[in-house]
Amino acid sequence: MEQAKEQIVTYDYKTIKVRRDMENVASDSYRVLGWELTSSSVAEGAPTYVNLSFRRDRKIENKPQLIRLQDKIDVALSNIELLKKSEKSAGWAQAVTTGILGTLIMGGGMSLVMTIGGIAATIAGVVLGIAGIGVVILSHFLRKYLNRRTTLKLNPIIDLEYDKLAEACEKCAEV
Repeated sequence: MEQAKEQIVTYDYKTIKVRRDMENVASDSYRVLGWELTSSSVAEGAPTYVNLSFRRDRKIENKPQLIRLQDKIDVALSNIELLKKSEKSAGWAQAVTTGILGTLIMGGGMSLVMTIGGIAATIAGVVLGIAGIGVVILSHFLRKYLNRRTTLKLNPIIDLEYDKLAEACEKCAEV
């Protein structure tokens, strides 16, 4: 009797690290490229990121074309991640600067009370302290405003990157 030869399949393996909110987009994009998701785990030391592990048949048809399209998908995914990250951190520097300024104003009021003394200095110190607290509180609203404004500017750019990603995935489906 002749034994049936087993067909041996060899695989390419790839692991990528993406933000947790991009996990589904990345796994769907890689699936179109012929990759099969084998595992998903939280990235070590970065709880907002996940490691996605994939495998793909080494002898997949049109591999050179798929590699070029994969490069386009990788660029689009990283651009989307970068743009989303910059949305959230847009007003951070201005808010910290404003907060430090408010703290300095509040400290100036305290110094006024402690060094000069007297009723007029105490009243001026309290007014400066209250103004400093107001500036510190203002920094929070400034950050929210700047983040919202940046989000409105970046949303069309993010949509363009999603369109590039979709276009690359459609080309993969044709290949």
